[in-house]
Order: sequence, then structure tokens, then C-alpha cells
Amino acid sequence: MKIKYHFAILFSALAMFASGISHAQQSLVAVHREGIALYNAGNYQEALIKFQQVLRAKPSYIHARVYSSKCQQAIKNGLGSKKNVSDSLSKVLIPAVDFQEVPLGDALTYISQRTQELTAGKIIPNIIFSGSAEQRSSLTVTMKLNQVPVTTLLKYVGSQTRCKIQYDEHAIMVTPFDNVPQTMATPQPAAPNPFQ
Repeated sequence: MKIKYHFAILFSALAMFASGISHAQQSLVAVHREGIALYNAGNYQEALIKFQQVLRAKPSYIHARVYSSKCQQAIKNGLGSKKNVSDSLSKVLIPAVDFQEVPLGDALTYISQRTQELTAGKIIPNIIFSGSAEQRSSLTVTMKLNQVPVTTLLKYVGSQTRCKIQYDEHAIMVTPFDNVPQTMATPQPAAPNPFQ
């Protein structure tokens, strides 16, 4: 009876010890996953904190060590979130927009200058138009909006002028769909059949 009792206590202690290890491991895995998500979003400083937390608990965890090194290199190189440009612009509301057949180039210049004014120079959008000078003046925009976020305004300008709006790390690329490289090969005329 006494042996069964000691065996039960030993078994319970082992079960508690094993569950503690698996819970700790699960917690480290969760923190590591959070770090990876932050890293993929470009939040390198926050991701580094997560990876360092994992390494304090388990210094031999190679994946956390590799990601920690990647974060430190990204921070050293001054890299940040690619989403910051669009995230920042989505928070800027332009009180009123009244475009009547405004050339695309003028509309883009207005959006950039107005954003700079509204943010007291904290945000200066670098809008790069990759079309021709003719497209810049011949494509026009007509719209009347109130309290519109800059990102929404750019989306509407892009749809009216058939331009692709793409947020890069340091710029907003505006490219007419006519200028977007085609991925499909153009069909070639069939060669004449010499036997006909």
C-alpha cells in the first residue's frame, strides 16, 4: 500500500514537471511566433525584444538567434516597416477636394503638398509618376470629396486615370496600366508554309 502511495506521488510529480516543461515550451514558441510576425511586418525593434526574451529562456534556440541577428542588422541599416507609408497617409484627412478635369500631375502635386501642410511637414509624400509627360497632363481627375484619407484619395485618382498605386518603403509609385510590363508573350504571326 505504501509503495503504491509513493508511486502515485512520484507519478504526479513527474506529470506536473512534464506539463510545466511543455507549458514553458509552448510559451516560448508563442513568443517566437509573435517575433516572426513582427519581423515580417517590419517592426524590427519590437521583434528583437521578443527574440531576446526567447534567448534569455533558451540561449541555444538557433532560430531565435538567427532572427535576433537579422533584426539587429535591419535596425543598423535603418530599415522600418514598409506599411508605415500607407499607414501614416491613411490617418491624414484632407478636409475638402474639388477636382474638375484636373491633370493627373497637378492632382498628385496637390496631394503631396496638402499632406505636407496638414501634417506641419511631418509627412512629405514622395509620389513618383512613371508615365510619360503627355500622360501626366492628358489624364484628368474629376471628384468632389470631404474628409477623405490620403490613401483613399490616391486610390480614387488611380481608378479614374487607370493607374496602379503602389506603396514602396520610401515612395508612392503611380504607374499607368499601359506602362505596366505584360507577363504574357505577345502572339507572333505564323510563319508561311513553304509547301503550300
